[in-house]
Amino acid sequence: MYVEQLDRPWTDTPLPFQGFYIRSAAELQQIRDCCEYVYVDTGKRDCSRKYEQLRAAATKKSFISECVDQNSQLPPAPSSIVRPSSRLGRRVSSLKKRVFGKASLSTLKQIIAPAPRESHTPQAKLQQSVRHAEHAHQKAQQVMTKVFDDCRAGGGLDIGAIQQAVTPVIDSVLDSPDAMACVVRMRAKDKYTYNHALATSVWAVVFGKFLGFDLDNLRALGLGGLVLDIGKTQIADDLLNKREPLTPEELKEIRRHVEYGLDILQKTPSVDARVENMLETHHERYDGSGYPNGLQEDEIPVFGRIAGIVDSYDAMTSLRPYAPAKSTYHAMRHLLELSDVLFQSEMIERFIQVVGIFPTGTLVEMNTGEVGIVVEQNHIRRLRPKVMMVLDADKKFRAEFPIVDLAEAPAEQDEQVGSIWILRGLETGSYGIDPAEYYL
Repeated sequence: MYVEQLDRPWTDTPLPFQGFYIRSAAELQQIRDCCEYVYVDTGKRDCSRKYEQLRAAATKKSFISECVDQNSQLPPAPSSIVRPSSRLGRRVSSLKKRVFGKASLSTLKQIIAPAPRESHTPQAKLQQSVRHAEHAHQKAQQVMTKVFDDCRAGGGLDIGAIQQAVTPVIDSVLDSPDAMACVVRMRAKDKYTYNHALATSVWAVVFGKFLGFDLDNLRALGLGGLVLDIGKTQIADDLLNKREPLTPEELKEIRRHVEYGLDILQKTPSVDARVENMLETHHERYDGSGYPNGLQEDEIPVFGRIAGIVDSYDAMTSLRPYAPAKSTYHAMRHLLELSDVLFQSEMIERFIQVVGIFPTGTLVEMNTGEVGIVVEQNHIRRLRPKVMMVLDADKKFRAEFPIVDLAEAPAEQDEQVGSIWILRGLETGSYGIDPAEYYL
């Protein structure tokens, strides 16, 4: 039989795959050990022999890595196949509201059923949301530039200004996480310190929203993200921008930015304790190798674990004085390698779910040699988004930019003429393409 859904989130169980066939008594017992009940799709056919062979041989981590490393070789898991809407009523009537954890039945319908046709395309709606998000981002950036400059000049931390800056950012994330994430991803990184602070705040709020945090906790996450590196205002620019390897003494001084940041917060009235805790622990690591206190595993508070992941992700995908920017594709691969080493594996998996392997606004190269921009994620089949084709196979700009829905295009497994898939992710700016020109 095919297990369609559990009575709890998949990530709260040791089950390695979201949606799978029960093949043995051992697998059945594993389900009994962690669930009171499950939902079974009696009409599901085993239509992917290759998937089942991979599933039988793979562990959770190796499977995820294979999805990332060989995304063009793996067919979609059966659970990711969207059923015809004619079956929706029959299925929904048999499901309870707990199918997707806390999601309601209406949410389930939105996930399974095709969206109703409207006069405006999803891409047009996203572009409009991106423009609103860009406005909120610009205002917050202006505020944070002044805040950092004031701290660098020896002034105090204006917590009121920071709260004012983070409020529209949170509102924008709540309205459209993809839009604000797209803006952050496409913004110029000429002033790394300022942009990194704002981007970290956005990623923290996006991640927190996905994890189900309430508005009060989202505000604390957003505020904490903005001030994580406020202590670097007390470190010389020459050291922060040094391209050569740091000496042990220089590395020690860089790491003191946590101490400097805490000192600034403690001198600032009315700072949320969660924000202070987030700053103090954002460089602690799951295996105990972090600083300043060498905390490990559950000793690191949730806010600190979130901060560590989003801080590292944005740093990897940003152009820094001493390192080039990675694509999201390569950053996610690296984060997976660090699962249960520097970061908790369950948190990494959830972060990948919310950000995606090929997020909106990223550049990708197809197996055909064409280059495009991801214009809409597919949250069910994350390796098959919608892509706007910008360059042809000879890497020349097209006269028109068609949009290809990879979820509907023939996949490589079909062995059909016209099969198309994403070969790899590209760094922003590759082939002279600026995704911001298509949105902002």
